[in-house]
Amino acid sequence: MRRPRSPLSAALSPWVARSAALSPWVVRSAALGACFLLAACGREVPGGHAPDAGDAAMDAGPDDAGEDALVEDAQALSDDAAGPEDGGEDAGADVEVPWFEEVGAASGLSFDRAPSEALASLADRMSGGVCVLDVDGVPPLDLFFTARPTATGGSRLFVARGPLDYEERTSAAGLGDVGDAMACLAFDADGDGDDDLLVPGRGEIRLFLNVGGSFVDQTRRLPPVGATHLYMSAAAGDVDGDGDVDLLVAGFVDDDRAHLPADCGALPCATDLGRLPGVPNVLLLRTPSGDYVDDTLRSAPDAARAEPTLVVGIARMEGRGPVDLWIGNDYGTLYDDRPLRRATPTAPFADVSALIGLATNQRGYGTDTMGWSTGDVDGDGNVDHVTSSYALDATAVYLCRDGFCEDRARTIGTTVTERTFRWGAALADFDLDGDLDLVEATGHVYLDSELAATHGVGPSDQPPNLYENRGGVLAVRSSAEGPAFALPGQHRGVALVDLDEDGRLDVVMAPRTGAPLVLHNVRPPRGHWLRVALRGRGANRGAAGALVTVTHASGTIVRSHVIGEGYLGSFDPRVHFGVPGGAPVDISVLWPDGTTTTQAHVAVDRDVLLTEP
Repeated sequence: MRRPRSPLSAALSPWVARSAALSPWVVRSAALGACFLLAACGREVPGGHAPDAGDAAMDAGPDDAGEDALVEDAQALSDDAAGPEDGGEDAGADVEVPWFEEVGAASGLSFDRAPSEALASLADRMSGGVCVLDVDGVPPLDLFFTARPTATGGSRLFVARGPLDYEERTSAAGLGDVGDAMACLAFDADGDGDDDLLVPGRGEIRLFLNVGGSFVDQTRRLPPVGATHLYMSAAAGDVDGDGDVDLLVAGFVDDDRAHLPADCGALPCATDLGRLPGVPNVLLLRTPSGDYVDDTLRSAPDAARAEPTLVVGIARMEGRGPVDLWIGNDYGTLYDDRPLRRATPTAPFADVSALIGLATNQRGYGTDTMGWSTGDVDGDGNVDHVTSSYALDATAVYLCRDGFCEDRARTIGTTVTERTFRWGAALADFDLDGDLDLVEATGHVYLDSELAATHGVGPSDQPPNLYENRGGVLAVRSSAEGPAFALPGQHRGVALVDLDEDGRLDVVMAPRTGAPLVLHNVRPPRGHWLRVALRGRGANRGAAGALVTVTHASGTIVRSHVIGEGYLGSFDPRVHFGVPGGAPVDISVLWPDGTTTTQAHVAVDRDVLLTEP
């Protein structure tokens, strides 16, 4: 999220835009220079839809007609998805049948969330996480929503009694007091096979262990953290290779308001990101006793920089090799995103963005990274990544190949929705055709009354974004979705979960204010489904960092298993595949320690459990 632009910054923007013809580096340098000179970092570049020369040269391949042709293709596919009257490939068939229906109230997943400080702080405006977890070992999976405490309630746990039938059990399960919660992470902390909860928030990070379906506060096992620091998304994985599960928590800003001025102009002072300094992220290594130690400075000094980080990841960023750490920063004018990697098994994690990319977008500067999801977008067998962003910056789509990742947002098609303000992002195969679609939670951080003064793109309430993957291009089909995607709102976190165990992934979005959005997948499937549950060895029962490959009659599908994705939450822990055709498939799992398990001739439309040898 950016600070509002000053009038002088707005006046300089046309000069910055004309510099685009020189190179992305020049654009970035000009924007940074203006930022430091003016201390106001609004970085919209007028004419943002027009590709600059450097990007066009990068994207145009030997078999391409150039980027402009690909952009036209992306726009055409989005137009096809807009409605049956447009004559698209789905006209009269798929487009007339919305993919989702909203079932929040009908399923019991309904509450009305109110802000705790009347939206006068960043904590209020940016909170709203949701985690998928298994509380009692009985399907369907359960849901935990984070919220800052108010007179009408705070965080909430909903346990499934059956398909699309949920009951609130927050206090009964021991989660009545989880602190000033911003985010959550569901993972198996102690290797006993059930899901525990990490709850980052304002001035604290809380840990709750699941004991027979009830949660016991074990925060004493964590080291103390900054009393006024705002902690956001978290990720779990075996960072040090000792077989248990470590944690990476995003440190956002120091929310100490004692030294803020009384009047900051267009915005309440506590909502102005430029007035709140960034804080270090926290890398927590689990010890044999079950306690955690803060090992950030020793193991990952580049993660300890005082930056406004919103999302983090522990993943094989290129799909193979040991796990990397990924740091997704807000305020991209000043802070790039950074992948961190070990040069040797004992070396500290260090910034390798120059080697593998992922730091900057197609325009050559950092994105305001609000959400993150990972998967093979273009079907080439490599793991790719998407990062959602502030309005007027397209969602970055990093396609990875031969060890390097490049943002191809313009050719993939996400520039079509760049005027929306995007938060949680989730890649998933909603129509079971073998490729990954994309859904995003939306809603501006500024209020309608503030948008004009801050040069923001409104309105504040916005409907979510849904993109259909058509041959590696993400075509917007939100306008075809009827009521489920037509109602504007304020949503932040997003989670993928199968609410009714029918093999089709559903979507839940956590509210900043108001009610959650619960989207039940009713799309007639184009193919079949397969769901792979992974059971790792020892304390890493969740097998965080595993890579799963499914080989079917016409190709292969690759999925990376990460714990902590989207924004402020985590997804269904089972690895989900849409499979074209109905023939049996072969499954291969690359486990976190580098060993491989294969299983041949596996029937589709079923759950499969694979155990690390």
